[in-house]
Amino acid sequence: MWDFDHASGMTAAAYAVRPEEKPADGWVIMPRLVFSKVNCNCTKFPHLGNVIVSSRDDTESVSQHLQNLDLGSDSNSEDEVSEFEEQERSSEDSEDNDGDNVELFTETMNLKGSSYHSSFQTHLRQCKEVLMKKEAVTVRLHFEPTNRRDENAIVVQVKLAQSGSEELWNPIGYIPGPKVPKVTNALRNNQVQQVTVKNVFYQYVPPINDFRFFPSIAVSKMGRWPQNKKDYKYNEKI
Repeated sequence: MWDFDHASGMTAAAYAVRPEEKPADGWVIMPRLVFSKVNCNCTKFPHLGNVIVSSRDDTESVSQHLQNLDLGSDSNSEDEVSEFEEQERSSEDSEDNDGDNVELFTETMNLKGSSYHSSFQTHLRQCKEVLMKKEAVTVRLHFEPTNRRDENAIVVQVKLAQSGSEELWNPIGYIPGPKVPKVTNALRNNQVQQVTVKNVFYQYVPPINDFRFFPSIAVSKMGRWPQNKKDYKYNEKI
């Protein structure tokens, strides 16, 4: 079994003890776990039953927590999908369009509300499969004035199938609240030139003890993107 030494000065951190090599035969062996020197509940199994991953009393239901991950939530796992993605969103990649001599700026956005709706998760799974085949996913931004939470909501839809002559657009998430005003203005002024699905993450969400898909998109527009409106409120006039 593995033996671990606690790393001094760190919380809940440990490093593995190096293997021991017997000089007689050259075999490399791992030191045995000394139960008297550790205080891990896994060493008390099966006396204590299943190993406890978290001691926090989760009284919140799965449905309630997923609803907290919905559109415009201030604190949710969709914000923590990737630290790299969060850093990348604050920078803008400029592109030169030689044909029209127009400078385009691209911003990456992690979508909201994707984890709450089961249909969104189904569509994201299909998107992930398409992306894994190195194929492009057709995307559009669509105003949703009938949204019960925010009449300014902008839903992101992908075209995954077609029923006869009718195109089927499937929702995968919403533009984050602080970005809604600037995306709205860009759409109204016909400045948005391209929208692509950049990535679909599949990540474990501890409070609900399950995995969810979390999408990010790249939106390119003519001219530089303005700053986010951090004090954005639902249904405010844009």
